[in-house]
Amino acid sequence: MNKFFAFIFAFAYLGNSSCYASSLPNSSNLPYNYNSTEYYIIKLSPIEKISTKGNFIEGQKVDFKVCDDVFIKNKKFLQKDEIVKARIETIIPPARGGLPAELTIDNFEIPNTNKSQLISEIIIQGNVKWWLKLIKSPKPSPVSVLPISQLIKGGQAKITPKDTLRIKYFPDWK
Repeated sequence: MNKFFAFIFAFAYLGNSSCYASSLPNSSNLPYNYNSTEYYIIKLSPIEKISTKGNFIEGQKVDFKVCDDVFIKNKKFLQKDEIVKARIETIIPPARGGLPAELTIDNFEIPNTNKSQLISEIIIQGNVKWWLKLIKSPKPSPVSVLPISQLIKGGQAKITPKDTLRIKYFPDWK
């Protein structure tokens, strides 16, 4: 019976706590203007192949080119084939058990823009071997008896110059 009253007391105390609400930032201090949700898509493609298998390291700058002219409010903002730099944020190599590699690219440096005006995090994952998915799909898996699937590595993450990335640009945000 005492546990029941303790539970009710804790629930009532935590339910009426205003500690969290008072710690939220004032919305007028945020760098975003939520009144304007107008955005423009900027299409980019890498100049060279970027892969988790290559000689790339975290923090390295990579070059992208703009695929199409970008017009914002009838003014040319970016010209086709203009070079934009970005940074490789994380590289997660493929792991045993078929887990694919992952590559994160962010911090695009576009002239006359703030980083708060861009939603630009790009996450690229390697592929999972289809036949390994097929083997692991039945429950309970027959592979769990034979640990052979633990020897198989996942696929590499890569992006080639034929691929197109899309980032969002919000011109009215600060």
